[in-house]
Amino acid sequence: MSIHTLYFPALVIAVVGGVIVAVGAVYPSVGFIVRPVTYVCAAAILVLFLRMLFDPGRRHGIRVANREMHGDPLFPVKWPKLSDSQWGLFGSRIGDKSLLFVRAVLFCEFGVAMLFSRVRPDLTLLAAASFGVAIMLSLLHVGLKQSATDSGVG
Repeated sequence: MSIHTLYFPALVIAVVGGVIVAVGAVYPSVGFIVRPVTYVCAAAILVLFLRMLFDPGRRHGIRVANREMHGDPLFPVKWPKLSDSQWGLFGSRIGDKSLLFVRAVLFCEFGVAMLFSRVRPDLTLLAAASFGVAIMLSLLHVGLKQSATDSGVG
């Protein structure tokens, strides 16, 4: 199974989850759909994680990216900033433009959902699950790009 067959449906799932969080914060009547969409997002995270776990090329690509991002020390002391042009929130190596935009919106939405978590904890879980899908897509994108540029991995 190719990453491209998982990419678009997972991105759509993340966007739908984000839209439901935004609509559910304003209209509590859509609360009946929050839990099923949260389960769908969690299942998408699990599928993407298993894809990353059982693909040696992606794992190798993520290791190479980690080494390139942090260097070789045992305990990395330098973390990339959110404004970094390559590894930041809108970094060129973390995903394509649509994924970068969706991830940034879901990141902000997750922060807002955390503020209102006492009122609607179900929306906070859905916001976290939607953001998790975007993060897993970013990790798979890094693994794909790094393994493609590395000549040692087929």
